[in-house]
Amino acid sequence: MKKLTALMLAAAMSMTALTACGSKTEESAAAPASTEAAKEEGGKAAEGGEAKETSGLKVAAIFGGAINDGNWNETQYNGLKSIEEAGAEIAYMENISDTDAAEAARTYASEGFNLVYLTTNSYQDYCTPVAKDFPDTTFVQINGTIVDGNFISVRIADEEQGFLQGVAAALLSETGKVGFVGGQEINPIKLGSSGFQQGVDYVNSTYGLNVEATRINTGSFTDVNQAKETAISIIEGGADVISPMANDASVGIMEAGEEKGV
Repeated sequence: MKKLTALMLAAAMSMTALTACGSKTEESAAAPASTEAAKEEGGKAAEGGEAKETSGLKVAAIFGGAINDGNWNETQYNGLKSIEEAGAEIAYMENISDTDAAEAARTYASEGFNLVYLTTNSYQDYCTPVAKDFPDTTFVQINGTIVDGNFISVRIADEEQGFLQGVAAALLSETGKVGFVGGQEINPIKLGSSGFQQGVDYVNSTYGLNVEATRINTGSFTDVNQAKETAISIIEGGADVISPMANDASVGIMEAGEEKGV
């Protein structure tokens, strides 16, 4: 039971970090009360009766992009570091392709890691068979759809993030045109894109506006130039607010915004 409690604590701290998928702001520097409570709990565990259980945990994460992308992967990496601060041993691999994810997961499971985070749902089909071979390792699939024994899926509310982005974009726009640039066409990005449109529609119906939204998924989380070119094309079409949801490639979208003054 103590070990399970420690695992749940680790998961809770990681999930708190996951919700902050956008670029950093001053406001985000102030951690929510739940995060501080989790860290305090972790600190108590390190000092008290849970210390041995927490310090004995081995937690790994497999990232589809770079841990310094200022976006999706970096927030998850920060969650992993929080787990380390609570006393666990951590390890990670970054820039792992979908086809290499199974080998990475198998490596960590073979090395006795208790918990392995799979940080993009495109890993799911490749890694579910690995879980069956290592029943003592818990695999946590971010934005997955499968819950089977030691393979657990947790989902980020991407449609809600997209909705808030759409509302903000529509309210900020002066030209009446806004844009959304997504990355790989996986379900979370599709949900974020749909949520963005719903947010724009909500502003239009609530405030009697007629803001138009252009939404394009580039098909890549890593192609910075393609994302930048896509954003520029939307800007040249009249959009004055651009919203990214493309992991590493979001850098290109933000560069386009800076260069075009939107």
